[in-house]
Amino acid sequence: MLTQETFEYEFFSSSDQVVHPALGKLVFLIEPTGVKVHWVTDAESDWTGLPLDNALLEPLARRGPRPLPLRDNQWNHVVLKRSDDKVSVTLNDTLVYERAIDELDDTRLGFYHDPSKETVRVRAAKLRGDWPQTIDVDNWLRPEGTPDQVALDSAPDLFPEAILRSNTREVIRLSSEMEPEQRYEFLSDWVLPGPVHSTCRLEGHFVPEDSTEHQTGGGQHPRDHLIAPATELISLANELGRLVELETKIDQSPDETREQQRVRAAMLALVQAEKGDFEAANQNLERLFELVSEGPKRKPDQLWPEVLVAHAFEDDPKAASVLADLLMILIPERLKNSNANENELLRVLHSIRFQTENDALPRFEPQHWITSSPM
Repeated sequence: MLTQETFEYEFFSSSDQVVHPALGKLVFLIEPTGVKVHWVTDAESDWTGLPLDNALLEPLARRGPRPLPLRDNQWNHVVLKRSDDKVSVTLNDTLVYERAIDELDDTRLGFYHDPSKETVRVRAAKLRGDWPQTIDVDNWLRPEGTPDQVALDSAPDLFPEAILRSNTREVIRLSSEMEPEQRYEFLSDWVLPGPVHSTCRLEGHFVPEDSTEHQTGGGQHPRDHLIAPATELISLANELGRLVELETKIDQSPDETREQQRVRAAMLALVQAEKGDFEAANQNLERLFELVSEGPKRKPDQLWPEVLVAHAFEDDPKAASVLADLLMILIPERLKNSNANENELLRVLHSIRFQTENDALPRFEPQHWITSSPM
């Protein structure tokens, strides 16, 4: 869902029928006593460890009367509207919820219901926005060139890079079914800069430590809760004796922009640590610190280079000082781990605080979720 777009629908409400709007994994639970937010989990493979029926009260985001104007045994009209980095929920022409969504990377629209308790009746779903009235298909597809080049040129329009970067579970799954050499080429094409993306893809995902998902990848993970195609590629390169080749490719990758330099420094540090070249790795850590300290503030979902670096160098005493400085820049003052990446950065910072006995570093304070229940 893009900014200034509006999504509306009608659902039939009864004791066992309700349909809630969702943006990515964030669900707005429409309950008689007010709206709560629910995070859709991936059962045993979800990094949060939240129960399936989790819900969070956000009193400052609630709007409108109590109880909500929910019409029992009738059709109800819901409007979800995005304005810049905020989203609002209107129920039967009454504003009932409004909150920021600046922490969300995935804003795909969806419906949510609990199949164990609820059935679904939906009608009149409409998505509205300030869209062009016509589309120049020929210009959009850029038909010049070979079919392969047309497909490459059209990829950013058809599949936004943010969506491709987030598809790490599928990348790990597909690569796990390949022989080592084929897996190396596949991961190299996905991670390293190429015709479609100009920087290394360092995105990953989190799983519980008792999850079996880490066994599907090509490498060994000292901490099983974080998996990324980039670290799989590095482990596999070591296994195949191709670390020097991989380091050379990264070293020769584009570095015209500060973003390319930032991601390149993080990837080089990871590869050099795998090689055992800790002096070079620490130099790239210091370069990463310089680029981050001089650059703009980033959202938590944009911190994957720093998350992988923090994860990899957590137990390196020589890296503790620069790593702590880096994390103190990245972690917001409120120290609220509302995102998986913030949670990981806070965890590593807490680990460094314990190892170095540095009481000047802040303590880790988890955010609490509650099981969904009527209020």
